[in-house]
Amino acid sequence: MYLILNSFVMALFGFVFWSLAARTFSSSEVGLATAVISAVSLVASLSLLGFNVSILKFKEKSLNFTALVMCSIVAFILSVLFLLFVNVFSPNLSFLSSHVLYILGFIAFCMLNVVYFLMNSMLIAEQRTRVVFVKDTLFSVVKVIMILFISGVFGLLVSWYLGIALAVIISSFFIYVERKLFDIRKVFHFSCYNYLSNILGILPNVLLPLVIIHYLGASYAAYFYVVWMIANLLFIVPTAMTQNVLSSGKEENMKKAYMFSACLLILGILLVGLIGEFLLNLFNPEYVIALPLLYILALSSLPYGIRRIYQTKLNLHGRVKRVILMDAITLVVTVMGSIAFIEYGLLAVGVSWFVGNVLAFVGVKRK
Repeated sequence: MYLILNSFVMALFGFVFWSLAARTFSSSEVGLATAVISAVSLVASLSLLGFNVSILKFKEKSLNFTALVMCSIVAFILSVLFLLFVNVFSPNLSFLSSHVLYILGFIAFCMLNVVYFLMNSMLIAEQRTRVVFVKDTLFSVVKVIMILFISGVFGLLVSWYLGIALAVIISSFFIYVERKLFDIRKVFHFSCYNYLSNILGILPNVLLPLVIIHYLGASYAAYFYVVWMIANLLFIVPTAMTQNVLSSGKEENMKKAYMFSACLLILGILLVGLIGEFLLNLFNPEYVIALPLLYILALSSLPYGIRRIYQTKLNLHGRVKRVILMDAITLVVTVMGSIAFIEYGLLAVGVSWFVGNVLAFVGVKRK
């Protein structure tokens, strides 16, 4: 329950944060900031090596230390590589390599994100979900307060990651790390499969803002990010339920996860239908242009939820290859569909995401 409550509190403060940003900064500045956050998330996700899931399953103290060391090193290397080739990956973000402050900041953000994700898994594995709730609430409050005193794209990013830094510091007081290397051969196959699954699962979230800023511009990236953030209030319901089920290891909790998620998601979809336009107006009237996308993403929370919970069932049975296949189908359909039909604007992105989730579940379930 604390994980679900935590997700809602973070989403609520995220709403406040980006609402203030949308009213204080231009849509272009907000778009660039969201694109950088997506890039950091991409590097961090690639750096986790599947250890964030292995920590939940194996609960070994020495694994915590090994994961922190290995993933931090990988994050450093990948962040440097990203900066070296940023003109190829995303020319709009080339400013990140233009000044030593931006370079050091980006590398620090990536490494900080990795440590944050790993510590979250450690706390959940130790059933310290109340600590997760407290430290993430403080993170959310700090970033909202900081936005009142900063300016520019880099200021937005600093306020965001200062909050994460505080969360990491608090987490360190509640986590025991046995300072010896863990034999990763024990978790190698499980970590590899889940690493690939996590990468495929996170890629739509981090690639879509980069696709949109490339084809439609920074303003549309901002519209998308705000709508995605609102829809994420629905997506976090099944995500939190899957973390509980995986951590407990009890398949009998699956039915409860399905029923609880379905009830909350249906209520959420109805609420979005009633106040969706009002929510976008709270950010800025220009963001109402993305209202059709918001409706589609809200509806997509149902097939998304079914897919996520079913993937947890597959994980419990060790059928990780099917989990990977589902994520791959979702990724390919979403990204390729968005690019192929980008002439229809953000609507193409929403429809592609919806169809990708449906096809992923139906295609794998029938096998």
